[in-house]
Amino acid sequence: MWKPFQVFYALIVVVVGWAIFRASDMSQAFDLLRSMAGFGRGDGSRYFVSLYINIEIILAASAGILISFPFLKVVKENLIPQVEKRIPVKMIIPLRILSQAIGIVFFIVVFYMSILAVIGGSYSPFIYFRF
Repeated sequence: MWKPFQVFYALIVVVVGWAIFRASDMSQAFDLLRSMAGFGRGDGSRYFVSLYINIEIILAASAGILISFPFLKVVKENLIPQVEKRIPVKMIIPLRILSQAIGIVFFIVVFYMSILAVIGGSYSPFIYFRF
């Protein structure tokens, strides 16, 4: 299968599995899955997607989707050799160091922002308390 479909399939299986373990019974699991697909009742007593969607969630989901695909590998294999052909030889090593540094700084910033989001978030009880 095409690699993006493999990643999408794995993500769907994991999310559905989490929903099943989150629910207390199968009726609640089906309500949760139906709501995740956008077919919830919207009465507020059960899960409804629009109750939880905000700009932070949209940005986080978009970033997660982009990072989960092998975008960096494709860029490294296709774009970098094309750029290296057009620049002077003595600039190749500094360019590689700069690109590595940018990648490291990006992941440090994402990690730091994640830590801040967890610390600033509301109280979340232990997920496996029912087991």
